[in-house]
Amino acid sequence: MNDLMTPFGAIRVRLNGQNIDYTFKELENIQHYLDDPNCERAPFFKVDKHYMIKPTLPEDIVVPFEVECFIELLDSVILDDRTEIEGGEHLIMQSMFMDNMKISIGGYDDLFNDDHTVLKVQGCNLPTGLSVELFDLGFLNYVRFGLAWVTLTSDDWETNEENYTWWAADPHCS
Repeated sequence: MNDLMTPFGAIRVRLNGQNIDYTFKELENIQHYLDDPNCERAPFFKVDKHYMIKPTLPEDIVVPFEVECFIELLDSVILDDRTEIEGGEHLIMQSMFMDNMKISIGGYDDLFNDDHTVLKVQGCNLPTGLSVELFDLGFLNYVRFGLAWVTLTSDDWETNEENYTWWAADPHCS
């Protein structure tokens, strides 16, 4: 297995605390526009790289189980204080900043059965990633992670470019 390398370090995946293999796929990095795709407006959530990460789970897995996806930081990486927990509807995300770069790892969170009485998937943030706990084998497809990073330009805080990884790392889109 080849590890996915990012500018921040290698991606690691663990099942119940033990390192496991995973597959990853680089996703098409299309420039999405706010309005008409033919217009000359600034691109919306174009990132440097965009991946889907899928843990290789054993066939005989039993629930509940926890899968962690995190970055093993390079020795040269110093995260700054903009590191933050982000989220959305059924989304958990950990975003980290280093100099002019932002990286985000996203996973599924708070998924319930049809009548919203039984929790099926629960997420939790880690210092350099996140974990997802699964309570129902029928939700195995939700054990995947989105990953994206972007190099920020000088006017990013005005254009909201720091939000681009939030969209690109959403596993719903991965």
